[in-house]
Amino acid sequence: MATNTKVNAIILCGGEGTRVKDISGGVPKCVMEVGGKPFLFHLLHQLYRSGVVDRVILAAGDKGAQINEIMAKGAGVPGPRIEGFMGMDVFWAEEWGPRGTLFGMLSALPYVNSDYILIMNGDTLCLWFDFRKFLIHSLNSKQTLVIAEYKGHSSGVWYVDTIFLHEVWDIYREFFLSGQKVDREFLLHKLSSIKPVWGTFINPLTRPTSTGSRLIETVTVDVGYFQMDMPFIDIGTVSGYEKAINEIKWEEFI
Repeated sequence: MATNTKVNAIILCGGEGTRVKDISGGVPKCVMEVGGKPFLFHLLHQLYRSGVVDRVILAAGDKGAQINEIMAKGAGVPGPRIEGFMGMDVFWAEEWGPRGTLFGMLSALPYVNSDYILIMNGDTLCLWFDFRKFLIHSLNSKQTLVIAEYKGHSSGVWYVDTIFLHEVWDIYREFFLSGQKVDREFLLHKLSSIKPVWGTFINPLTRPTSTGSRLIETVTVDVGYFQMDMPFIDIGTVSGYEKAINEIKWEEFI
């Protein structure tokens, strides 16, 4: 990989936070306070520190305004919207389709200007994760989708070829925007045929319809894995959030 290679990152931060609603104080889980800062700050700073990301797209669902308000307050920014973070461009994408991982990615696609994308869950973090090493591994593997995992569990960090997302978008447009009845489940079932790992984040149908079968036959992709040497923290659970509070300190992290 060339030393000046830059990629975009999509952070999926539109989750409901159902499992932590009793401790979230009514704020989206991605901006719950950890180490004196909204959790999202730690993700953004980690991407900045990697040196390989120059643009971040926040797929915020319908929570963009609330997330931005909390982020702006944490950064001391008086403006209406954070548009940069430590030299990285920051864009906001609101989901226009059914909720979920796939549509978070697709909603961010218009803002992508790199051939490769790093995808991150907005509620997971692996301290000192080497994004450059992960990117080099992914590019050398020549696989369309690479999942970073720790002991068989997805960390919420993925690499994906931008062309693949455009291909998925073309399918969505063909079937859904043409007026045919294709909802979230049809597309997700199609993606679940790519690799069972998709089922970790989305709920595919167990029985395909005729339209679903056509979608399944349309896209196939090679999936690879990158083995992490450190566990990740998931603040989407109460125990994970407590672990984050104990282990992540902003002044040490920077």
